[in-house]
Amino acid sequence: MKVGLILPQGYFNEYDGWDPEKAWGRTLELAMLAERLGFESLWFGEHVLPKWNTTGIAFDCVALAAAVAAAVPRVGIGFVVINSTFRNPALTAKVAGTLDVISGGRLTLGLGAGFRQIEADAFGFDYPALATRLAMLAEHLEIIGRLLVPGGPPVTFEGHHARVREVTNNPAGVQRPRIPILIGGHGPNVTFRLAARYAQTERDAAEAHIRRVVGEGKVAMVQPYLADVEVHGETALVYFDGRFSHAIRKGPI
Repeated sequence: MKVGLILPQGYFNEYDGWDPEKAWGRTLELAMLAERLGFESLWFGEHVLPKWNTTGIAFDCVALAAAVAAAVPRVGIGFVVINSTFRNPALTAKVAGTLDVISGGRLTLGLGAGFRQIEADAFGFDYPALATRLAMLAEHLEIIGRLLVPGGPPVTFEGHHARVREVTNNPAGVQRPRIPILIGGHGPNVTFRLAARYAQTERDAAEAHIRRVVGEGKVAMVQPYLADVEVHGETALVYFDGRFSHAIRKGPI
């Protein structure tokens, strides 16, 4: 059984009242502890505001992942997930390629359609209906997947929601055939089809497309440190210090 850890970033208001430097130090301390305890990977989510008190600390997921990747060298680094409605897909590919190099080929790029309108409103992003956000995600996956092929040709794509023209991405990462992609979502009608189409391998498609809120079970080895977590398949990803029990289940259901 492998266990990955979703590090605290402030989303659950766990850093309310903290000095930002001390909060960052605590996140780094927990990342190092996770490595020593034998966690397989460390994960970051894109939330630009805390869940309850929105004036609290909320660290940027990309900056945090880059810093942790440089400081904690022996575990995987992943996103659960980057919000495609906040980002240009070519720039997301650029971020991913650079971070894969920084981490020595340890990145899993998680992408999703976003689900918190309050964040979009506060930062001035459109927040269309779910069907439109999923269509945006599909176009982003098309562009990003092509730009993450090392040595790939320039990419031109003209969609309803995203477009690029003769864009290249160097570095595209060090993993081969490319950086693995994880797709966050709940439903078989769209999310699973996207996973089947854009996941790197059949194994990725089986493991990487399910994002669920769960409640039962514990991992005995890390019980003093963790919230409740369901263990399923070969890898369970758990929030370190949340008010609710969450996990990302990787494996067939």
